[in-house]
Amino acid sequence: MRRQENFYDVIILGSGLGGLIAANQLIQERRNVLLIKEKRFHPSYTREGYRFTPFSNAFEKWIPTHFLQKIPFQLDRSGKRGGGERPKQEVSFQIILPQARIDLYRDRSLLRREWKREFPLEWKKVEVFYQETDRIYDLLTQLKQRESSPVSFPIRSSRSIKEWLFFNSFSIKRLEHWLSPFSPEFKTSVQLQMLFKGNLYKSHFPLSLASYLLKSDDPEETIERFDFEKITQQMLGRFVQSGGRVEAIDGIDKINVKRRKGISISLKGQGPMVHSRLLALNVPMHQCLNLFENKGKIISKWAEKIRPLYAVIPYFLGIRETGIPVGMKNLLISLQHLDGSYEDGNLLLLSLSDLKDESEAPLGRRALTVQAFMPFKPSERTTFRSLQNEVMNHLKQLFPFLENHLEFIDRTWAENHLDCWSYPFFAYEVNSPFDWRKGVVPIELTKNLFFVGKENFPYLGLEGEIIGGLVLGRKMLNHLN
Repeated sequence: MRRQENFYDVIILGSGLGGLIAANQLIQERRNVLLIKEKRFHPSYTREGYRFTPFSNAFEKWIPTHFLQKIPFQLDRSGKRGGGERPKQEVSFQIILPQARIDLYRDRSLLRREWKREFPLEWKKVEVFYQETDRIYDLLTQLKQRESSPVSFPIRSSRSIKEWLFFNSFSIKRLEHWLSPFSPEFKTSVQLQMLFKGNLYKSHFPLSLASYLLKSDDPEETIERFDFEKITQQMLGRFVQSGGRVEAIDGIDKINVKRRKGISISLKGQGPMVHSRLLALNVPMHQCLNLFENKGKIISKWAEKIRPLYAVIPYFLGIRETGIPVGMKNLLISLQHLDGSYEDGNLLLLSLSDLKDESEAPLGRRALTVQAFMPFKPSERTTFRSLQNEVMNHLKQLFPFLENHLEFIDRTWAENHLDCWSYPFFAYEVNSPFDWRKGVVPIELTKNLFFVGKENFPYLGLEGEIIGGLVLGRKMLNHLN
């Protein structure tokens, strides 16, 4: 049966990071794997010598080395730009608020200096807050070291139940409780860090989760410029070289899941159906709702628990280097109005290309990727042009005399890609309680249907996608053995 044409052990729908990690694990174990990707979706955009790559969170631009070390096969990272060993990055990113401009140094002594400068009336309280989060992070690390699985957080085993009975006495406390005595500027800066490191829009976080995310920048660890497209292309190449098959398609007509007979998928305009024992969905869950002849209720059940609140819309700008304000970092988040919603250009995620990096922008120019939040509901969706106007009004506050330094602004990539079923750039909201140590959406939905994507561990961002891929590969191998 396994040798029949168009029959596979595993089909993975989508070419996201988690699915690629699992696909390579499976193919190394000599499993017959088909990876299906969308023809229309392109992960980057080039124009006039500029190269832009959209992103959902900070770690899709600068990634700690321990994230990549979790992937169980060697990746070629020899193409680091600039030659030689890249120095450690002092600043993870910068937050610009109406009354504050905070450089988030990875070195705690430098960050303490920043607290004194930006929060002179409360910096001692700020220091106590971070001392408490450090203490919780250290306990998390100690508990994790006792776990049998080396994958990462979340933590869940019977052996640590006694420790968790003690740990939960403060881990269940909410972040907003600890932040209540602070100024709106400091509270907002912490909330934006939580959002920018993951893909979850949430006003209530357990202090244990906040402690993990706030401490995830180890000053002793190198953080590398992360070319997301290059890494995924390496994984695809490795997968094909090892015997895996990749099929680029326009779309899917239907998916039929039967417990004993396996999976059948009808591809648009592709001739015969393809079949497999197991199927993994590696596309946003809300994009899967209408694909199934059966099992649709299972997908709907989990899609109700986590929904996109905002689509993250990228705009690409070419700027002359002389237009970049002094002190502006390469990665930053800017909020114009503290008490306003994140949409209509109020919140921007920005990434500047490296200075003098001609692979990303012509000499004397910088590529600027600006991402804004658009309500996900179609009935509330603003037009790309009206959102662009709001984005430009915000940018003019950050870049004085922007029009004198602007080469172009391009929104065509976003217009062409937002309706792709592979489009991965969303900020999610969770509509029911969940245990962050177990995740939101389970990786194994049924005995032969799996899901891996940003919705598994949305609060962990890129690390969550890596975790999902590792767990998915392991679970599928267990089913096939």
